[in-house]
Amino acid sequence: MVAGYNVEYGNVFFLMYFLAEYVNMFVVSIINILLFWGGYNGCPKRSIVFNYIRFVLECIILAQILILRRALLPRYRYDKMRILG
Repeated sequence: MVAGYNVEYGNVFFLMYFLAEYVNMFVVSIINILLFWGGYNGCPKRSIVFNYIRFVLECIILAQILILRRALLPRYRYDKMRILG
C-alpha cells in the first residue's frame, strides 16, 4: 500500500524532498539559537573555540529534539484534519 509523496517522487526526487525536511529542522534550530539562546557568543568570557563547540552542540541537541518530536507525535490523517477545521 502506497500513498502520498511516496508514489509521486522517485529516487533522487524523494531523497531531495526527505533531505529538505531535515535540513529545515537544522536551519530552524540555528535560527532559534541565534535569536533566543544567546547566539554563538553565549559565554563572552570564554574562548572562541569553546563558544563554537557550544553553539554546534546546542544546534545538534535542538535538532534532535525536533526530530524526536516529529517521530513520536501522532500524525493526523487528512480526513480527520478536515473535521478539526
